[in-house]
Amino acid sequence: MDPREAVDQQRLVVVCGPGGVGKTTTSAAFGLAAARRGRKALVITIDPAKRLGEALGEEGLGNEPRQVPPEIIDPSGKLPGELWALMLNQEETADALIRRSAADEESAQRVLENRIYRVLAGALASTEYMAVERLYHLYSGGDFDLCVLDTPPSKNALDFLDAPQWAARVLDKRIIHWFLRTAGRHAEDEEGLAAALMVRTAMIVADLLGRLLGREFYEELVEFFDAFAEISGHLKDHSEEVDALLRKPSTTYFVACSPEQGAIEESIRMARALRQRGLGFGGFVVNRVEYPVSPPDEESLEQLGRQAGGKGARFARVKEALAEIWQEQHAIKARDEAAIQHLHYNAGRGVSIHRVPRLGDDLTGIMDLDRFAACLVEETVNAD
Repeated sequence: MDPREAVDQQRLVVVCGPGGVGKTTTSAAFGLAAARRGRKALVITIDPAKRLGEALGEEGLGNEPRQVPPEIIDPSGKLPGELWALMLNQEETADALIRRSAADEESAQRVLENRIYRVLAGALASTEYMAVERLYHLYSGGDFDLCVLDTPPSKNALDFLDAPQWAARVLDKRIIHWFLRTAGRHAEDEEGLAAALMVRTAMIVADLLGRLLGREFYEELVEFFDAFAEISGHLKDHSEEVDALLRKPSTTYFVACSPEQGAIEESIRMARALRQRGLGFGGFVVNRVEYPVSPPDEESLEQLGRQAGGKGARFARVKEALAEIWQEQHAIKARDEAAIQHLHYNAGRGVSIHRVPRLGDDLTGIMDLDRFAACLVEETVNAD
């Protein structure tokens, strides 16, 4: 599947890849391209540099979707779709998940007001699970035709992809109930010799934990798990639903990269990981590709020489400088081509490889992003 097909047909596009290759800009461009083609698109980023807000001409993006004013994108007022964006706030997302999962407000407050939860929330909410949780909530609402998720760099992207399954394992009731047995909670529900042995073992562990952690802290930890046990089942089921979303046929993953050799190699590994997990890999988006520059002809050199102030030694220096610039660009283009050919060789048959030319070193304005989006939906080359 190429980017244009994904923009027109899919419900969710996930952009993965190394850091520093324009991944956030690629995500924003997917959303803008969809808005240009009549869809209501939402771009979600967890990028701590907040570059997405700058690229969209918006400051102060938060955890709630905000529409990019149509007049910023198209002053003529003819934008056929809508573009929305948000910057993930992990702790807000974690608290909202607890409230939705609890049977009532009292149960939710037992968890939210627990000191252990407040300490753990900062660490747990910083995991990539909160990104897919927020995505799931917005996707399920049905308000958007297309959601685009900008993921962390590749080294964290696999954690992101595995986050729902990790959460399901952590939230297994058996683990929580075993811990509660260490404090004698719910032990009355157990019967038989095996249960008695398990409770006895748990009490030994409780004594050890009390010595290691301090009795007061251990009791607070037990109180947290006791409150959390009420909602853990719902959270576990929910994490399995989130994992199913990442595997839907309407979800497509693209790996963004640059033609740098290191980025290409990392992107190849990322694509293999996506396939191994049975996820819908759409292809590669190779950014900042140097396009060929024709060598300057004599007539052009003469014209430039006159503009530079005549002929003679000054003209010779201008001609020499132009030749050096062309040689340098030609060498960069040859390097880029070699890297992309390596990507072709390792991509597999039929995999989409879409090139976006170098549009500048720093794309921050909406006009820059619009040019990028236009390139994104142009014709794609498939690996043979």
